Amino acid sequence: MDYELFAYAIVVALMAIYVYNNERRMGEMFCKLDQTAQLQQILHFFETKFAEIAEKTNTKLLEAENRHKLTTDQLQKNTDDITNLTQLQQQTLDSLDKKMADIGKKNEIKLQDTENRNNLTTSRLQKQLNEMTELAQLQQQTLDSLDKKMADIEKKNEMKLQDTENRNSLTISHLQKQLNDMKKLGPSIVTFLALLISPTYGSIAVQATVKFQKTIENIGSGYNTETGIFTAPTKGLYQFTASARQSHNGFLHLGLFRNNEQMSVSVAANSISLTIGATFTLQSGDRVCVKNVWDKPSGIVGVGQTYFSGSLVHKM
Repeated sequence: MDYELFAYAIVVALMAIYVYNNERRMGEMFCKLDQTAQLQQILHFFETKFAEIAEKTNTKLLEAENRHKLTTDQLQKNTDDITNLTQLQQQTLDSLDKKMADIGKKNEIKLQDTENRNNLTTSRLQKQLNEMTELAQLQQQTLDSLDKKMADIEKKNEMKLQDTENRNSLTISHLQKQLNDMKKLGPSIVTFLALLISPTYGSIAVQATVKFQKTIENIGSGYNTETGIFTAPTKGLYQFTASARQSHNGFLHLGLFRNNEQMSVSVAANSISLTIGATFTLQSGDRVCVKNVWDKPSGIVGVGQTYFSGSLVHKM
C-alpha cells in the first residue's frame, strides 16, 4: 500500500513539474507571439484536461485508500495508463510546439513585412519632409529676396521723394524770392483814369485836393478815390494829365503836385476848360495830386467833365 501511494505521489509530482514546464514554455511562447486570445483558449483546454487528470488521479488514490484491494496488475495498468496519457500529452505538446513555432515564424514574417513597409513609409515620409523643407527654404529665400527688393525700392522712392522735395523747396524758395523781388520792384504796368462826379456845378476850397470819385482804370492800385491822391507803387518815369472845366464867371486855378512840390499849373475862366500835364520821375511811395492853388475857392464842373490820369512810362 505504501508503494502504491509513493508511486502515485511520484507520478503526480512529475505531472506537476511537466505541467509547470509546459505552462512556462507556453507562457514564453505567448509573450513572443502576442496571440493572447488563442493561447488563453489552449491554456484553458490544457488546464481543463489537467484538472480532469488530477481529479481522476485523486479519485483513484481515494479509491485505493478506501478499498486497499488494488492488485499489482491494476496498479501496473494504471501506471501504463498514466504513461500513455503522459506520452499523449507530450505528443500534444510537441504538436503545439510545432504549431506555435509555425505561428511564431509566420508572425516574424508578418512583423518583418510590417517593418519593411514601415521603413518604406518612413523613407517616403522623410523624402516628402525633405522636399517640403527644401520648398520652405526656397520660399524663405524668395521672401528674403522680395523683402530686399522692396527695401531697395522704398529706399529709392525715399531718395526720389527727398530729391523732389528738395527741388520743390528750391523752386518754392526761388518763386518766393521772385515774388518778393517783384513786390520790391513793384508792378511793371501802372495806369489810372479817374473822373470827378460831384459837385455838378460847384467849387473847390482854397488849397484843397480835388477828389476824383470814379475810377475807370486803376492798374497797380495806385490811385485812392477817398483822398484823391496817387501813390507810386514803383520807381519810374510817369506821365500825368488833368483836365477841368470852369463852372461860372470867375477863375479855375489848378496845380499838379509831386508830394508838396508844384510840377505844373493852369488857369481857366468863363466856363472854359483847362488842361495841365507833366512827365517826371517818382520814387516808390511818392504822391501826386491835383489842388486848387488860387487864394479863393475855384468853380469847377463835375459829372465826368473833369478827369485826372497818369501812367508809368518807364520803370527804373
